[in-house]
Amino acid sequence: MNKLLLMVLALVIHVSAVSGQTFTIPLSKCLEEPDEYSAHSAFWHYIHTTPLQGLPTDADTIMYWVCPMSVRQFLYEEIKRGISFDYYPNGTVYDYSGDVNTLGIKEKDYTERDIKNNIYAISALRNGRKLVIVDANNNHDLSDDVLIDVDTAMTFEDRMSSYTGSPFIMLNYEVLYQGRIIPRQKTARIKPLMNMIPPPQNKLSEDIRISITTNEYYTGTFQVGHEKYTLRIAEAFSQPSRPGRNRLSIYPYGRFRDTTVNSIDAEFGQPVNVGNTYIRFDSVDFIAQTLYAQILHDYVSSKKAAPPVTGQDIVSGQTLEIPSKGPAYTVLFFWGTWCGPCKRDHPALKQLFEKYADKGVRFIGVAADKSPEHVANYIEKNKLPWFNMFVSIAEALAKAEPIINSYEVRSYPTYFLIDPQGFIAASGKLGDIKESLGNLKWE
Repeated sequence: MNKLLLMVLALVIHVSAVSGQTFTIPLSKCLEEPDEYSAHSAFWHYIHTTPLQGLPTDADTIMYWVCPMSVRQFLYEEIKRGISFDYYPNGTVYDYSGDVNTLGIKEKDYTERDIKNNIYAISALRNGRKLVIVDANNNHDLSDDVLIDVDTAMTFEDRMSSYTGSPFIMLNYEVLYQGRIIPRQKTARIKPLMNMIPPPQNKLSEDIRISITTNEYYTGTFQVGHEKYTLRIAEAFSQPSRPGRNRLSIYPYGRFRDTTVNSIDAEFGQPVNVGNTYIRFDSVDFIAQTLYAQILHDYVSSKKAAPPVTGQDIVSGQTLEIPSKGPAYTVLFFWGTWCGPCKRDHPALKQLFEKYADKGVRFIGVAADKSPEHVANYIEKNKLPWFNMFVSIAEALAKAEPIINSYEVRSYPTYFLIDPQGFIAASGKLGDIKESLGNLKWE
């Protein structure tokens, strides 16, 4: 599992710059160790007891969980049974009593036939330790599944990466595809411990919850003009998924595993500039392993104003304003001490700071973390020379932090270059910012 396993060879699709031209990209399924790019999903608390056998007999607390591989099929089944669904742990009860139309569920989205759509699991506490068992083979018997046993006394950082100590499991399930029930498999790892957002009122709620991450993703190759590109897309657990959950990035041809290469992040339904040609990725079919897109040759991009922000530097207490009131560029970036890719960027970011700070470019980090003191200690230890503002990681992940919401931060690190007029000149990875700064004329 540590080495890349290429399941299918991809074809190269040539894209000619014709306005409105639709094209398809064949996808290849690959396996790697889970990383920050991997797709994640939280299990839902299942208040309706599932007929699972092989339960641990000496546990203090047992909680039932479900991960629907098609949310629409799951909700239809709940409606059909005439019951409500309780989304743990905040106590909210959603009443799905018989109306599929209000949920946007169409006839093609569900089946009346028996279908193994759900992955069930239990979590349990025993003598200060946590037990997790997932019914990976979908036979409703946990005695033949892997038992995960972890200590609940973990730090915030350890909980964020707790899946690394879990074994790989193969999930077996079924989906409805073009009117047929199709068997599918997905390799995954359980994340046995989580930091819940918002924080629960008692530690038991946090200790008992689980989530899951996959090490599967898909690649495809296409060509714009004379340049070839490789795209990488992570499949969200529940399909069809909301836009944005199937993460998509574009790399120079064949270099999607090269950490020194900058990628272009794309969103479904949104134009993205690839080789000076705008492309819109419309949809993806993971079973057919095909991505659908369009050329938007006549598309004209418009600049977006940088949302105004006022804060204080964590170390000096100096007031920081974005955009700048003076004729200066600002590099604004979002990071955290818990974020491995963020910290790996710091040597290159220091070099960029040393090159452009004397030219008047401001560098301001927004650290989404557990406390200002924790970030301040990290800044001092690692001698970070730029300003840093603090936001609560709990508020950020809960979408309750204004600066995170206004800049639409979906992953860490994320960088922005703001011009002296207050417009966003570039955004994305550190390489995007480095390239944009290098293209400017400096006196």
